[in-house]
Amino acid sequence: MISLTPRELQVLNFVANEYSNLQIAEKLNISKSSVDKYRRNLLWKFNCKNSAGVIRKAFELDILPLNHNQR
Repeated sequence: MISLTPRELQVLNFVANEYSNLQIAEKLNISKSSVDKYRRNLLWKFNCKNSAGVIRKAFELDILPLNHNQR
């Protein structure tokens, strides 16, 4: 099982809703470089090459619900 921090889960939800790193940083009141770090952590934890792979695996593992829209 993949263990995500609460912040990683927040970033994952924003990525799934097509937010850019800058938009995520603004929403979470953190730096863009912090968002970059969280996204790299997600890629590593999910063993994926890109965000699409992370999102696909998150759905497969029921980490993201089908009605994940957060906009």
